[in-house]
Amino acid sequence: FKGADVLQSLIATGEYHVLPAVDVHLGVQMGMVDARWAESMRLQLPADEYLRQFLCMNVKAKNWIWEEHIRRASALGLEAGIERAVPMPGMRYKRRGLLSFGYDHTGHGEDPSASKSALVVCEQIGSWMTFPFVYLWHAGVSDTAVMNDLVAFWDYFRPDYAIGDAYGVGMMTACNDVLYRKGLTPVNRETINDGQSNASSWNEWAFAPMRFEGMTKHVMASALREGFHHNRAAFPYVDQASEHEPPEWVSFCRQLANMRAEPTKSSYSSFKMADPKIGDDLFDAAMAAVYALLTRGLADAPAVIETRKVSRQSLLGLPAGMQTIDRMAA
Repeated sequence: FKGADVLQSLIATGEYHVLPAVDVHLGVQMGMVDARWAESMRLQLPADEYLRQFLCMNVKAKNWIWEEHIRRASALGLEAGIERAVPMPGMRYKRRGLLSFGYDHTGHGEDPSASKSALVVCEQIGSWMTFPFVYLWHAGVSDTAVMNDLVAFWDYFRPDYAIGDAYGVGMMTACNDVLYRKGLTPVNRETINDGQSNASSWNEWAFAPMRFEGMTKHVMASALREGFHHNRAAFPYVDQASEHEPPEWVSFCRQLANMRAEPTKSSYSSFKMADPKIGDDLFDAAMAAVYALLTRGLADAPAVIETRKVSRQSLLGLPAGMQTIDRMAA
């Protein structure tokens, strides 16, 4: 139940009489709650969130991104009037800042049955990171269908930077070629490193593949977490309890809170799903979109070396005429 900390402080004063809490089990016994719906919610929600909402226990989720910060970002999006972008044929997204794509490829994850291709669009508005669009493909979709959708989304949003899961490098290679042929990007992949598709070439592609693993994934996940926990993230309001909400937006909220960090022998953490049934595809896509803004698409900045000649007299700080006087004296 929301506001549990405030209620607990009021109870601690001893000025209030506490009535028995009606949790989901008592509600089912009294005929107030449908048993099938209660069981469905138990399967959908993370354990801590189910305890809080349905068993009326004063607990908070302690996963990588806390539930309270996700709800605050959703409420902030409602207050700021952030709307969900809906790509339309022949139209262009009205941007307010830098845009980036984050893409997670299907078949790569902790649980193959829960892994789907996912796309998250991140827009930087001032010092805020917002998420106007998320998309989740059905399991088993072909790479051709995903590529065609990505090209259509690219045509609508025209992102400044894009990073995708290198597990789908074959599809992304073809996607980069199509983007160039249609004039959606000035970057021709075939002119980079003799057209080879390897890790040393990817960072210069318009849609750059990258491996989501090891220290890199730790940095990406930390950047996403920092935005939410420091109140610099916002997205359109999502009512997770409503049956009319688009499933991809509900999954987006649940997957953000579905990751937990586990210690490893290395200096960085490993990330696992708290509940494999919920998935992690949109979480991976969101951190890729945020990381694309941080690194400006992985492109290396060209090195600039400046040189100038300085005389010995100048290094000593002597006036320019002193050199002539010294020679005459000699």
